[in-house]
Amino acid sequence: MKNTIFACTMFLVGCMWNGADSAYGQGVLTLRDLLPEVQEEVPESQVPTAREAACLATEAYVERMGCLSDNESFDGPRLLFLGFDVEGFARSGDKIWEVRITTSMASALVALRAIAWVNPDTAKVHFVCGPWE
Repeated sequence: MKNTIFACTMFLVGCMWNGADSAYGQGVLTLRDLLPEVQEEVPESQVPTAREAACLATEAYVERMGCLSDNESFDGPRLLFLGFDVEGFARSGDKIWEVRITTSMASALVALRAIAWVNPDTAKVHFVCGPWE
């Protein structure tokens, strides 16, 4: 794996050094572009896909905040194993979807607004943090 990452890094440095970005009008590749996309799913659950987890998190966020602004979006979701018990939500070792709600700022930076966890087995949404706290 180290050799692959090193080779990819050297390829990217070579592309940037040789002016591939400006010469062909294309964006410079990143390591993320070279890695295969992983389609995570939790089959036979109430929330089997990342898309469904994002929809549940969106609904819960809008319910809590009252609206979703034009510059807010969702990052992820990604599947994680919970490392501790959360009463009424999930137990240590359970799979959960993590959805990050972000907002675009005028300076083209992205700021974190909230983190929502979605339990694929129960479809419950638990907010880890958010602007209401």
